[in-house]
Amino acid sequence: MTNNATQTKFSNPLDQFGTAQVPQMMRLKDVIQITRLSRSTIYEIMDEKSKRYDPTFPKQIKLTERSVVWRADQIAAWLESKFSDAS
Repeated sequence: MTNNATQTKFSNPLDQFGTAQVPQMMRLKDVIQITRLSRSTIYEIMDEKSKRYDPTFPKQIKLTERSVVWRADQIAAWLESKFSDAS
């Protein structure tokens, strides 16, 4: 059964004031700080050819030629899944 409040939240890109709902973004330094992983480990996790590859790790979003971010909610969900796996 679907929760209508959750469904409405994601189906409407504007909040009650007509402002766009933009997901919180994280730069690499923030992902490093939150996950406690090194830069090289993060990129190894994202590399399909690496033995450390994790297909569940969130995809980066390329904003410009030299700038990438990750969605904070996806990083949080990935960490939560790791905590759940450890239980």
